[in-house]
Amino acid sequence: MRRSVLALFVLGCSSADPAQPSADTGAAPEDTGAVADTKPIEDTATIPHTTPDEISYAAVNPLPSGEQLIFNDWNATPNAVFSMKPDGSAVVEVFRGYRVWAMGVSHAVDKIAFSCGDPKQKERYGLEIGDAIQHTWLYDVATQKLAPVSRGNLNDECHQFSPDDKTLFVCRRYDFAFDGENVTNKGWRIVSIDLASTTPTFLSPDVPREFHLGPQPTPDGKELWYSITKLEPPTQKFRIVKTPLPAGGPSAEVRADAARPVLSPDGKRYIFADPLQKSALYVSDVGGTASTRVAHGGTEVRWSPDGTRIGFLTFDSANNCSHIETAKVDGSEVDKPVRVLDCTKTKQFVTELAWVVKK
Repeated sequence: MRRSVLALFVLGCSSADPAQPSADTGAAPEDTGAVADTKPIEDTATIPHTTPDEISYAAVNPLPSGEQLIFNDWNATPNAVFSMKPDGSAVVEVFRGYRVWAMGVSHAVDKIAFSCGDPKQKERYGLEIGDAIQHTWLYDVATQKLAPVSRGNLNDECHQFSPDDKTLFVCRRYDFAFDGENVTNKGWRIVSIDLASTTPTFLSPDVPREFHLGPQPTPDGKELWYSITKLEPPTQKFRIVKTPLPAGGPSAEVRADAARPVLSPDGKRYIFADPLQKSALYVSDVGGTASTRVAHGGTEVRWSPDGTRIGFLTFDSANNCSHIETAKVDGSEVDKPVRVLDCTKTKQFVTELAWVVKK
């Protein structure tokens, strides 16, 4: 498995738990005092971009029109990206690639950003532990062609487009090196990538033992929300923060004891995971403190385009795979989510999800 045990723990796992979340402090946001290094990241890599042929890329079918869930299968060789209707019907294979793991879809549904492994990782970087290196690619829905977005000694995940689709936000691990039998790196930071030039810029600071995950720009493009996991052995601390766009900078706390915010399409509500309650999912109004439990656990949460439901992955530990489920955001299906993909039947290993409408 590519992800380390630490990464899995940071991202959380799903498990039913009837307990309620800890109350939000309700206090006004406080400046953390940490300022991001907002200078553009210099690409000093002399290693060329990985090519589509090297990652075994193959276009299979055009992306269908209409409302759909887009997901991957990490079991296939090469891996595959699929579309299906929100009820789980009409499954279509869209494209294939080597170790496709993370993914995000543009608001116009004309681009799919994804990251995947480098088959020449050992040759190029001297790293033997699988998928330490993951570069970002941009799939063009109309032409079904790929363009490279990132390169070098790095690993991109958490792909999220800006409201105007001109910028891509990712959480990035970088500067990998061997430390005994393990691969070490500088951790996760939030990066914005200008898609016209592919120029990346750090938006969050380099803080030891912090992991910055789940970037979420507000619909007006003025703020970026994300979550911070602070490692303080033997415990971890979680909080959701926000920072100004486009430059980043000091962050203000939005919610304590919460992780991986996902803003609603209209930006008025957000879903968050409560790590103190086994990653139970809650919905809250932006600026509010009250919350409603909508699922007992889940990852890769996505809002339906109309804002009435969420889709998410539920990990099945007995079978080591994730189901795709949906639930109403009013909490009425918290105990009975709708399973639209049963991984024990399809034998797929799903790691990513999107919910879109293609016109």
